[in-house]
Amino acid sequence: MNRRSFLATVGTAAAGVSAAVGTGAFTSVSADRSISVQVADDADAFLAMEPSSGPNGDYASSNDGELVVQLDGSDETPPGDGVNDDAVTELFDVFRIRNQGTQTIYLYITDSSPQVTFKLGRVSRGNPIKDNPVSRLTPNEVVTVEGIDNAVQVGVGLEVKIHLVVDTTGDSTPESLLDEVTIQAQAQKPSSF
Repeated sequence: MNRRSFLATVGTAAAGVSAAVGTGAFTSVSADRSISVQVADDADAFLAMEPSSGPNGDYASSNDGELVVQLDGSDETPPGDGVNDDAVTELFDVFRIRNQGTQTIYLYITDSSPQVTFKLGRVSRGNPIKDNPVSRLTPNEVVTVEGIDNAVQVGVGLEVKIHLVVDTTGDSTPESLLDEVTIQAQAQKPSSF
């Protein structure tokens, strides 16, 4: 076989192998898949929120599946029409938040009231909950959990108790202290953590 025929045969064979193996590239794929997403009550969601089982859990309830905290006397249990004026009222363990997802979360709360502060204490045993700057919360330690700079790391299956501190001291306390809060949970570590 002459050299020119040999090179042509090898070149044809290589092109055939290349076509058979392919490059793995494609222009477009359209594939329908089934995905099921549903809304759950706060107590059953991936981020579970429910009234505490302790005595201050009476200030929290579930209304149409959503957690509601009432300190305004609109609920008959417990009796009273609100917090004291010109005082600091601390309500420990009002409600609980549990990570029922599949990965560690960073949890924090945002609100618009300088008079109301949300704090967090550890409930679960097991992997410690971490705050920022990172330290290990002891079972009785309480830390502020307001704003992303105060986010706490909560592992899968862990539960934390949320406390409220209402400060009505001073002259500029409004009639209504707070209407709504946002509970934030994210898997991505905050840049300040």
